[in-house]
This record gives sequence, C-alpha cells and structure tokens, in this order.
Amino acid sequence: MGFTHPTFAEAATDTPLPEIDALVAEVETVKAGAKEALRAEAAAALARLKAVDEDGWREVRGG
Repeated sequence: MGFTHPTFAEAATDTPLPEIDALVAEVETVKAGAKEALRAEAAAALARLKAVDEDGWREVRGG
C-alpha cells in the first residue's frame, strides 16, 4: 500500500532521483568553475591588450 510511482526521471533512467539531483549539482558546479576560469582568462587577455594597444582595448570594450 505504500507503493508510489517512480518519477519520470527515475523511470527513464532506473536511477533514483536523489542520485540524479546530485549529478545535476556536480554538473552545475563544474559549469560555474569553467565560467569563472573563462572570465579570468578574458580579463587577463583584456589587460594584455590594454598594455600593448589601448585603442584596440577601447574598441573591444565598446568605448
């Protein structure tokens, strides 16, 4: 009598929902880290451009 139907995610993958939620959380963490790394690389590239070509830096910055 305590039977409940599995969620779509559980039925589709045979993986319990908490495990799927944990996997999604891990993916989001990796994506956030990648985004931070890309921003840091872009900031460093902009700093290098400004150091050697301030007019080009202004053009890239839109100003």
